[in-house]
Amino acid sequence: MLYSSKKLYFQIRKPMLSFPSIPAFSHNMSTNSLPRSIYTNPSAASYTSSPSAAVSSNAVFDFHKSLPTYTGPSELIPFPQIASSLNLKNLYLKDESHRFGDLPTFKPLGLSWGIRNGIIAELSEEAETPLSPSISLSELAAKAKEAQMKLIAASNGKMGQAIARLGKLFGVEGINTRIFIPSDVDGGVAEKVRQEGAEAIIVEGTMEEAVREAWLHSVAVDGVLVDVEEDENYEDIPRV
Repeated sequence: MLYSSKKLYFQIRKPMLSFPSIPAFSHNMSTNSLPRSIYTNPSAASYTSSPSAAVSSNAVFDFHKSLPTYTGPSELIPFPQIASSLNLKNLYLKDESHRFGDLPTFKPLGLSWGIRNGIIAELSEEAETPLSPSISLSELAAKAKEAQMKLIAASNGKMGQAIARLGKLFGVEGINTRIFIPSDVDGGVAEKVRQEGAEAIIVEGTMEEAVREAWLHSVAVDGVLVDVEEDENYEDIPRV
């Protein structure tokens, strides 16, 4: 989610699901160790959702393709034996290990779209006319750099590195991207953020304290906050 000092820009819900313990998948794994209790939701079979205008027009996909680090759609690996043992027609594993080159995570996809929309909204507040939703990445980055945009986040894992790298693509360079990291995580998290050129700020305590400090800092510097905490109007952006 992206916040400024007054507006909520982007937020991700993280539903907590409870499943039986399942061993790590491999192509040659035995199906004997898989759980036999399958929970289904029959009503989901009739669920439909109309695609948004941005999705229908390929706006999101075109944006992702414009990112210089984009390497294409990730591979779907079939697991026919496991699918058969679970009475499923097909089962695929989505391989995200090569997403965005040496940043093996899917997070930059959603983060980049949300950061884009958040920066557009923030810059539009100060402009005589709102920025066009079709603005190019290079033009948006130039405007964000000129405005000395600040990108703030709290992270205890890969998200911090992803935001630090994306910040450079959006013209938020160097210490203008600030990642708040709880002191109870591995030191490698902060090191990877610093390797991207961003500022890693260690917060004494847990992730909860880091999130709070990041929010307070974003208010103080009128920055754009990237967060994963559920809050009111979290769907406003990225609304497509």
